[in-house]
Amino acid sequence: MNADASATRSNTSATTGVLLMVGIVLATLTEAIASTVLSLGRGDIIGDTYATPDEFAWLDIGYTALKLIGFMTAPWLLTRFNPRHVIIGSTLAMGMACGIAAITARLDVLIALRIIQGFAGSTLLVGGQAIIFRAFARSRQPILQALFAMGAVVAPATLAPALQGWLIDSQSWTWIFFGVVPIALAATGLVLIADGSMPVKVRHRPFDWIGF
Repeated sequence: MNADASATRSNTSATTGVLLMVGIVLATLTEAIASTVLSLGRGDIIGDTYATPDEFAWLDIGYTALKLIGFMTAPWLLTRFNPRHVIIGSTLAMGMACGIAAITARLDVLIALRIIQGFAGSTLLVGGQAIIFRAFARSRQPILQALFAMGAVVAPATLAPALQGWLIDSQSWTWIFFGVVPIALAATGLVLIADGSMPVKVRHRPFDWIGF
């Protein structure tokens, strides 16, 4: 009986770990797609928004600036809130911002949405990697961090541009943003299902207002 119970708990823990890891990797894919959308869709988006190159540059500025700010803010958020809730919230924010960006051609709205995408993307990257460090044993970190890097580093340079090029050729740039929505929903669902216990740091650090 004890052996059967231990095996069941082990299988449940393994399943929870797999679901959590897949959810985090899918979340990083949303950031990979959003961060590279302007590299291939630049000409099409400029044409649909009637923006000059200088005006269009604000889409890059807004995303990059808030992504850097998000990198500084995310560690504080992880000490104030449950890390799983942080990554769920940031992933949903990314999906919502991309979904709205797919149905508008107003430049000012797109700039605001890129700001949300930048902050949400950096937060889910930091939160996802923090969860991997906290939820899994040190012996598993090399392979798990490699999987995380596939979504955070490799995908923006390989999978995302290939997908975006195909969508622009066959459909339009709006489908790039549309494609983020189901991925974000799938990532959120998997992270919600993987509700296993995870150590939470209790030490709260003051917010770095000067750095912010």
